[in-house]
Amino acid sequence: MASLIHPRTGRPSKGKRHTFTVKLDMDRAVKLVQILKLVDMNGIAYLTPIIEAHLDAIDLDQLRNPPRRGPAAMMKNSTTSTSGTL
Repeated sequence: MASLIHPRTGRPSKGKRHTFTVKLDMDRAVKLVQILKLVDMNGIAYLTPIIEAHLDAIDLDQLRNPPRRGPAAMMKNSTTSTSGTL
């Protein structure tokens, strides 16, 4: 993505962004704040590459077209014992 010059500040822009809000339970939020202090980063700088890597790893085609689970797949994954012993 090519950098654009911000009209008011003259600084390069990384382009359009979309902001998401995440609500963590308090235990996780406290842990995240502790991590951010230890690595001397803000939440955006720390979490953005993690989320980007996660999203890059997801195959949208596979989500759109999940494998079918018919009777043959159920039989294949069955854990029923056929040994006859109890």
